[in-house]
Amino acid sequence: MTLADYVEILQAEHRMERVYPFEFEGKSYWLKQPEHPHGIQRLLKPFSRAAFRREIQRIKWLILHKAPIPPVKIINSHCLVMEDAGHNVRFWLESDITAAQKQRILDDCAKALADLHEHGIVHGRPLLKDILWQDGKVSFIDFEAVSHSHKLIWQKMRDALLFIYGVCREKTTPAQIQRTIDTFVCYEDSRVWHYALALVKKYRFLYYLLLPFKPLAKTDLLAFYVLFETLLAKFL
Repeated sequence: MTLADYVEILQAEHRMERVYPFEFEGKSYWLKQPEHPHGIQRLLKPFSRAAFRREIQRIKWLILHKAPIPPVKIINSHCLVMEDAGHNVRFWLESDITAAQKQRILDDCAKALADLHEHGIVHGRPLLKDILWQDGKVSFIDFEAVSHSHKLIWQKMRDALLFIYGVCREKTTPAQIQRTIDTFVCYEDSRVWHYALALVKKYRFLYYLLLPFKPLAKTDLLAFYVLFETLLAKFL
């Protein structure tokens, strides 16, 4: 039985599951297929098949441009099969590994994102749950944006701030955040970082406006505070 044959069986058995992990001949894979909304979800997600086709086109573009994504084994209009490329970075930061190992992973991610940008590719939402790490290799999943040459710097700048926001949002120390920023700045195009800091400076009034609510803040808003406090103190 080939991998393609086995995937056909899985699709028949797990038709309603959008993402399904499985093993075949000792290797781990992920099967992704069009969502099959039911009930009220049909009204909320009426174009799930069209969305999947757009995702497939995006994956094909990323393969063509040799983006760091998990190895793709099957790709067509009704399914996508990728090799497992390890746990996401959020998992690693919450796991029982040393602080030095966690910092290495964060540094690897910062370098990988800068390298992605150097090749003219943007992610759109590089939060740590969408970045995989395994044995020093970084892979990106769930790309949210298509790279547009006429606004590429702006897209990279958004990537930069969302990545750092994601680092601030997880279980990281101030030292880890600072080191990860330093690593990213070292490898990223200086223009991107210049525009990112300019945007933070422009909207720092939001930080002061929201500051009175800090004692009540939850995870997302707390990460916003940390992002602004870190960048304002270090660079502005």
